Amino acid sequence: MTPQRLTVLGHAQRLAIFRLLMRRYPDRLPAGEIGAALKLKPSTLSAYLAALSEVGLIGQTRAGTSLRYGIEMETVRSLFDALLIDCCQGRPDICSPLAQPDPSGDPAMTRSTAGRKFNVLFICTGNSARSILAETILRDRAGDRFNAYSAGTKPYSELNPFAMQVLRDKGHDVEPLRAKTIAEFQGEDAPPLDFVFTVCDLAANEEILRDHFREAAYRDGQLCDFDQFAALTARELIGIVITAHPTFGLSAELYELLAQLCSGVSPDGAELSDAELAKVRERVGELTHCPDDTIDLRQEQKLALSAIKNIQLAVRR
Repeated sequence: MTPQRLTVLGHAQRLAIFRLLMRRYPDRLPAGEIGAALKLKPSTLSAYLAALSEVGLIGQTRAGTSLRYGIEMETVRSLFDALLIDCCQGRPDICSPLAQPDPSGDPAMTRSTAGRKFNVLFICTGNSARSILAETILRDRAGDRFNAYSAGTKPYSELNPFAMQVLRDKGHDVEPLRAKTIAEFQGEDAPPLDFVFTVCDLAANEEILRDHFREAAYRDGQLCDFDQFAALTARELIGIVITAHPTFGLSAELYELLAQLCSGVSPDGAELSDAELAKVRERVGELTHCPDDTIDLRQEQKLALSAIKNIQLAVRR
């Protein structure tokens, strides 16, 4: 099966789908999100997903009325084993050149006696709320151990006012905060990053590290030899990349139903009877806990404010 799997991955767009799902593992994504991230037509995407499924590289599960696609990791590992063990006869000098050393024995990944601080970058799309919150909280809570940064793949011109108010209410200093592009962390003067966290699915879907790796591979227009490249990536790039789910990971309908349960009031302001509340609870049990494709940061803020309003109503009751 190895030749067939390599043949499937030999197509640029099928490889792009595979890479996206590998970045998002263990998440499983709806076809619409995959198509939107890679700008593929539904009919084209369907054919590519079928080809990847046929050779066992990806699988599908049903969530409500939709299908979600994800990596079949055991199959992928067997493919890597076939390449690195069977083909290379297990020679570590040529099979696993990018294997990370044990962090406990790597001075670059261990706090030195001089108190080395790790550099942490939080990435989301707009760099206006989630990543800003993470940067501020880490800086205030553990600034003696971490240098905290944040950036966006498509940063907004202004920070989210709701997020800023939350930080102010919690006593954080918001004056130095601003929206930044990830380009600020890809140049020669950028700090070497130890950890990178993506805190929204849109940012996780983008190949935010690809250009950085390409930059590291070339020096003065010439391609580095492998030993140089390995040394550069070990020194300049990333120790760990972690993908987090969106801050508000529920559908709009589920938000509304939970608000009704919390407040005991329907959207039109009428008090719900016990029978009506039972129907609401039943509907909640039927829904999947997934955000709508149309929910963006502004919609999330609106939903969050609505939820707070309903909690206030519940408290007054």
